[in-house]
Amino acid sequence: AAEFDLNLISFYRIQGQELPSLPGLLAVSPPRRAARGRQDDHLVIYLNLSGNMPFSSGEYSQITSQMAERFYHNPGSLTSALRATAETLNQVLLDRNMRSTGHGEYILARLVLGVLRGSQFIFVQSGPTHVFHLSGEKTGHIHDPQISGRGLGFGQTTPLYFSQVELRAGELLMLSAALPPGWEDSLQNERGAASPESLRRRLATLTREDLNAVLIQVQFGSGKMNMQTSFKPAAEIAPLNAGHASQPIPAATKPLPELEPAAAPADAQHPSMNSGQRLLGRPLVAGLAQEQVTPPPAGQIEPTSVPPVPAASQAEQRQPAPAPSAVRPAAETPPASPPQATPSTPPRSEAIRASRFVRPVGSARPQSAPVDGEAAPPLSQAGIRSRRFFAPREVANIPEISRPVSHRRKVIFRGLARALQSGRGFSQSISNGIRKFLPRLLPDQPEGGSQGISSSSMAFIAIAVPLLIVTIASIVYMRSGRAIQYDENYKLAVSAAVGAIGQTDKSVEYAAWERTISYLDLAEYYQVTQDSQALRQQAQAELDKLEAITRLEFRPAIIGGLDKTIRVTDMAATESDLYLLNGPRGEVLRAFRTNLGYEIDPGFKCAPGAYGDHSVGPLVDLLALSNSNLYNNATLLAVDAKGMLLLCAKGAAPRAVPLPAPELGWKSLSAFTLDAESNTLYVLDPAGGAVWSYFWVKNKFEAPSMFFGEQVPQGMNSAIDLAARGSDLYLLFEDGHVTACIGGLRCVDPTPFEDLRPGYLSGAKVSDAVFTQMFFSGPSDPSLYMLASKTQAVYRFSARPDTLNLQGQFQPKVDQLKEQFTSPVTAVAISPNHYIFLSMDNQVYYATDAP
Repeated sequence: AAEFDLNLISFYRIQGQELPSLPGLLAVSPPRRAARGRQDDHLVIYLNLSGNMPFSSGEYSQITSQMAERFYHNPGSLTSALRATAETLNQVLLDRNMRSTGHGEYILARLVLGVLRGSQFIFVQSGPTHVFHLSGEKTGHIHDPQISGRGLGFGQTTPLYFSQVELRAGELLMLSAALPPGWEDSLQNERGAASPESLRRRLATLTREDLNAVLIQVQFGSGKMNMQTSFKPAAEIAPLNAGHASQPIPAATKPLPELEPAAAPADAQHPSMNSGQRLLGRPLVAGLAQEQVTPPPAGQIEPTSVPPVPAASQAEQRQPAPAPSAVRPAAETPPASPPQATPSTPPRSEAIRASRFVRPVGSARPQSAPVDGEAAPPLSQAGIRSRRFFAPREVANIPEISRPVSHRRKVIFRGLARALQSGRGFSQSISNGIRKFLPRLLPDQPEGGSQGISSSSMAFIAIAVPLLIVTIASIVYMRSGRAIQYDENYKLAVSAAVGAIGQTDKSVEYAAWERTISYLDLAEYYQVTQDSQALRQQAQAELDKLEAITRLEFRPAIIGGLDKTIRVTDMAATESDLYLLNGPRGEVLRAFRTNLGYEIDPGFKCAPGAYGDHSVGPLVDLLALSNSNLYNNATLLAVDAKGMLLLCAKGAAPRAVPLPAPELGWKSLSAFTLDAESNTLYVLDPAGGAVWSYFWVKNKFEAPSMFFGEQVPQGMNSAIDLAARGSDLYLLFEDGHVTACIGGLRCVDPTPFEDLRPGYLSGAKVSDAVFTQMFFSGPSDPSLYMLASKTQAVYRFSARPDTLNLQGQFQPKVDQLKEQFTSPVTAVAISPNHYIFLSMDNQVYYATDAP
């Protein structure tokens, strides 16, 4: 979960006029139904468009909202979700530019996508954007145009530059598409804890040029995103609310409006788009009819074909859109009816009123061009003379993408239309024939009688014949139309796969195989074939290879399953036995291996209770013993929160052995581990901020010694597990980082993870996993294993003195992830004979082919 709140302050100036909200800025918290891996990701989108086509604020908001929804619907790793979001926008811009090349029109984009996860801010840049990290002691400048490229909309390749920073409360982040003069030196020389408002004022006074940037303040919190206005209005204007909590993305309720062409009348209505014309696919956000934003600076290219609009029509259009739930400046209740505009200078409050209804960004409502013969309206105190669209240098128009219809589809649809037309004619001819023929069959009617058929018969014919035609047309579509849809998407999947084969850039190869899977999902919605299944297997195998994933075939371990009241919170395994810690009751169950699986041993006892003079509470951790002779032939060692050990064995009564308490006593033990080489027992007391070591001598443990001495890692109260090998000790913390104490002399806190997978970053944490359990599997295996509960994966690392190198990960097969592993994994164990066990609440699965 996020550890901080982010306050976003926008810099938005046009022709010297400070405007309250920045178009293209959106900050959202994860929705309730986010895809797997997106539940803890808080997204910030900073988009800047340029070109020579106009672009409205409502369309700006649609783009950013669709990008946010696309991000939260993309499962898997964080980098793949960010890459897919950026690639979707790039493809839209590229298609738009290719269609308008003959007219000399284009639109390009610079983009920064940032994600707050825990205390990390992971972001990706496309285009020569700038990110400054102001920590108070020094300023980090993240800017590499050689990697991030020129931006989006230039070509098929999406240039992306990934990076991340560790955040602390009070720090600042600055995002800018293009640095104004003097800003870089000022930010680089920034020292100390400057307030966001003072920094904003100082930067704003350094230049008179237009500004387009975002300042982010980091505060302690739980992941709330607060949008603040970039300036304070005058006293007579009702002030805008400075911050608003972010909320999940709303569900789609209606299609997005069609983008208005530059030559359309200013008072024209926006027609709705059909399903083939939506900008990024299906509609994502409801009620996005937005106000237009502020005008371009003088001297820039503007649309010249927009006819003048009377002020009265302009006022009629000034209606607020339904208030969406994404982050935006607070809107005050609008007046019942807007005042009528006059040729004179409008009141100051009216000039700014429209900015209150733009979501998630907005600006002052533009006015129409002056009517011929009238003088241009003077600049008001609240804003410059308004125009309908953004400046071409600042933004550009992205019309909806209308997918061209294939020739085969046109032929089929034309045939269906002819069939319907022929059917109508056929039904009419049948009706006329029956009308003439039936009277001749009736008795006592003279030749050429004129009696018609009954009204009920005519009604039946009128209903039955069209239904028959519709049924026939539906059958034709089901047999031919679905096959065409499958064929088109399958060809796209093959094309993406061909682009991935032989690719030397692993990041590009990974993105191509992901697109292959996406197109196959679309194709198999209509039809599943052997070819599509074979291509899917190939694409998934290549993705697993790039992700260092080994897929295992898991099957249920316990014959007959476990009781519904059991919840497995920890496990330990030997070559023949499996021990399960039932968390709610604090007891250990034993299962032994048979030809059909593992069977629960009803005679095994290892549970809380009174044993001689000692009382054992609920057990919190367990260990399987490989050398039982040292511990009175016990095969299992368990401990409660008060330091009471319980030695258990098959067919024998448990024996309680108290651990000698430290001088200051225990606070609450949560975990322990045993180094098999030195027979040293390490006990974790996170509440007491200590790890104690014990030596087993003459059937008892000697007095404890504190492992750290004076060098205690920070945040010991958040430690959740530990592992030991020889004199090296490793601690796992709630946020997923690890501290390694080498030889008991020094601790590396945090110990960096080395992640060489394409698109991933090395650092204090693994970006696509939060670990909940850590262990060494045995003396013969030097690897350190960690469980990522939410992603149902077991990671394997090579433990080195100053780093942990990712070797790979184990996951169930893809179909098992969808059908069986629908909940987080609660515990993991690996036996000496390389059986791997995973538990989910009251069910345990195992695989025998772990390498």
